[in-house]
Amino acid sequence: MSDAAFGIKPGPPITVFLLRHRGILSRLAMILFGFSFCYYAVFIELARQWDNSNTYSFGYIVPLVSLYLAWERRGMLSRLELSPAPVPGFLILGFSMALYFAGKIGGIITLQECSIIVAVTAIVLIVMGKTVTLALAFPLSYLVLMLPAWDFPIGWLQFPFQLLSARIGGWLLLFLGIPAYQNGIYIAIPNLTVEVAKECSGMNFLISIIAIGIPVAALHFDSWWKRSLLLLVSVLIAILGNGLRAALICLFAYKGYLTHIHGPGHIFYGYSIAILGLVVMFTGVYLFGKTTDDRMVVEDVRVGTTGDDSDLSERSWKWVIVATALFIAAGFAARFQTLRPAPLINDLRNFPKTIGDYTAVDQPSVLEGLAGNGADAELSRTYSDGRIGNYQLYVGYYSFQEQKKKVTNYRTRELLRYSKPYPFQTPISAEGKINGFVFENKGVKRLVMFWYDVDGKNILDPYTVVLNTAVSGLLRNRTNAAIVVITTDHDPDSDIPSQIRRHSGFVKEVAILLGKYLEAS
Repeated sequence: MSDAAFGIKPGPPITVFLLRHRGILSRLAMILFGFSFCYYAVFIELARQWDNSNTYSFGYIVPLVSLYLAWERRGMLSRLELSPAPVPGFLILGFSMALYFAGKIGGIITLQECSIIVAVTAIVLIVMGKTVTLALAFPLSYLVLMLPAWDFPIGWLQFPFQLLSARIGGWLLLFLGIPAYQNGIYIAIPNLTVEVAKECSGMNFLISIIAIGIPVAALHFDSWWKRSLLLLVSVLIAILGNGLRAALICLFAYKGYLTHIHGPGHIFYGYSIAILGLVVMFTGVYLFGKTTDDRMVVEDVRVGTTGDDSDLSERSWKWVIVATALFIAAGFAARFQTLRPAPLINDLRNFPKTIGDYTAVDQPSVLEGLAGNGADAELSRTYSDGRIGNYQLYVGYYSFQEQKKKVTNYRTRELLRYSKPYPFQTPISAEGKINGFVFENKGVKRLVMFWYDVDGKNILDPYTVVLNTAVSGLLRNRTNAAIVVITTDHDPDSDIPSQIRRHSGFVKEVAILLGKYLEAS
């Protein structure tokens, strides 16, 4: 296909392009210096997350792949007209700085990490303009995969994938003549019961397969349906392979070949799933793919003339200097900015031990994982009226939050992730609802009701908590918050809404009293 078909006129190679735009490298060097100064702490935290997570360990290669995808477009980039776009560039840069400081003040590192991609887009606009930014849209968008921000979809999909893997494993065992019974995420064979745990759902490897598959499909197929089909088949094979892994573990254990289902062998089976998906992917590329040039990947780019724009290059220096100064100023502001702790006016230890007919004794919560998460003040009590029923109250208060000290930390999110909002007669939140679910520990079931308090505002959703924390940090320079959890005996003969209505009196009294004790100075 010819250049003219894409509206591209014959132009110089990349070396001639750089000579023609002699200031481009120096401008990029200057603005990237300011960018690095501003974001170096975020990069360190990002690398730490990649190091400590099997799910996101592929993050190191994403920026490198993005650079390669940009390099693949070098022929087209050499023909594009440089036309710096300072207005949209600085608008996007301002948005990136808002994300950066919201994340810094609110202790939400994910916001700061997201702002990296927004800031890079702003840099391209300021230095090179809209046409180049459009040409680099795919490499820039691909950077999203480097962010460790996929916990929500992963958590939402993990249980269905666990269940699917268990079912596939059970079917394969029966097909092989092995007596097996699959119940939920458990596979029972005569001498063993295997749980397909969330770590074994295969989601971790699917993310990496997608991250690798997107650039491979884009570079070797010239139509979107072929690219999508390659990714879909690779993912489906990996999903089926995860069920095969569960079946093989059960088969080897049944035959006596595997005495310990955990350990190096188990890890090897896990990695085999990713390898299987990659083998299918590259086999598809070998059989059906073809090398595509940069024009096919970005077909909508249109360029104008290729005249000498050295005078334009000189005029854009001032915008580069301004952007660099903004990055450096933001970096200094982030280093000297400190959150103001908001200690409680009243000590939680003085919270009433008698509420109505109920008298309390201090006792650890039955929900392991609530305590010990960095809360500045904690209250854990069991209220009883001397009869069968009792209420257990836990309150964890954070005078300020940061990345490693958050009211919505991974332990509480994991513990409370099965909750749902239910109508509540005495509104805890503005929506007139309260979170509830049934928790089972050592064969004992408890009804759990809980909510969050962010600077005096009662909230149910953890993501709304994060948003309100960031807003409070930006506007008031404080990020204090609390989590309130009340548990009681579960009635198997009543549904959750009926039980919540039955216990609303005690919950109401607790909420009213806590309103005074969670007041911050």
